[in-house]
Amino acid sequence: MQPLLTTLVFTVVFGNFAEIPTGGAPPVLFYLCGLLGWNYFSLTFTATAGTFTSNANLFGKVYFPRLILPTATAIGNLFALLLNLGVFAAFWAYFHFFTDELSSVPGVVGRLALVPLLVLQTAAVSLGCGLWMAALTASNATSHT
Repeated sequence: MQPLLTTLVFTVVFGNFAEIPTGGAPPVLFYLCGLLGWNYFSLTFTATAGTFTSNANLFGKVYFPRLILPTATAIGNLFALLLNLGVFAAFWAYFHFFTDELSSVPGVVGRLALVPLLVLQTAAVSLGCGLWMAALTASNATSHT
């Protein structure tokens, strides 16, 4: 629901008031597509950044590789991304089969094959940035105690 409402706001503000061009793509698809990657990055980064401080008691009691919890968070957020991708796919199918708005955008179908690589790259970057922030947060928390 949240990506749909944000997409609606972006479409109204950027599409109607600011009149920012979308390269021939329907504004709803353009903004929804951009929000998919950002929402996944944001969720994973935020959850990963607090991993070490929120699970400090677990790390102190049981030995296991510290990378398991942040990686599990990134993988768990993939399910939310898949739900959002389903919503995007429904909108894309509507615009592809029932309107002619996607006919002016070249190579749309061929670019869909690159989506898994883009998701993997987004997962790696968000996990890396989140781990960097988690390490800074954990070292800052231990220096104050």
